[in-house]
Amino acid sequence: MDNLNSLLKTDEAGDYGEAVTYEDLHLLVVDRLTPVRDLMLTASAQYKTQGLTVPIILYEDVIRFATEKLPWCGQQLKAIENNDIRHALVSLFIGEINGFNYMANRLARIRAGRELVVTGSEGELMVRLRALEEKIFLLLDHVISHARHPFWHDFHTQIKTFLADEFPKLYKTISDVATSELREKNIQLLIMDLTHFR
Repeated sequence: MDNLNSLLKTDEAGDYGEAVTYEDLHLLVVDRLTPVRDLMLTASAQYKTQGLTVPIILYEDVIRFATEKLPWCGQQLKAIENNDIRHALVSLFIGEINGFNYMANRLARIRAGRELVVTGSEGELMVRLRALEEKIFLLLDHVISHARHPFWHDFHTQIKTFLADEFPKLYKTISDVATSELREKNIQLLIMDLTHFR
């Protein structure tokens, strides 16, 4: 992004009032993420009757994290002084939000009325879940160390911090589930969800 600082001065959308504003960004994020929250809440209501409490905790925590961090994201993007860099980062951020919305809706359609498709014993599933956790952190470390702007570095660092707190909480909750069969089902759902987190 440093090379953008040396660009020649040219027309920008902001010169004639068409640049994306903080209000535009806020409305788009609310429009795209409210349905995702609603899908999580609907799934949680269905899971609760089946004793699938661990994914419910993950969904509640993800909703809380997003609710707390999205205003921070907007403020950080708004504060970028260089219009070209701000425009590029806002476009990429909107792409991330759209992708999350698309994936959540796709998963809800695919999973409707389906049995869990991840197989294995409780021990095998735990090994797979821990391997997935390791992969997620490796990917986050890569993205953080290769961030092309401080916003992405800080954004992904906060996601890493959230997950570093979340995984031990999920493991503790799994261990508190009453039966091996229910533990397996909870782990299956976590694996299915978290494969889309990366």
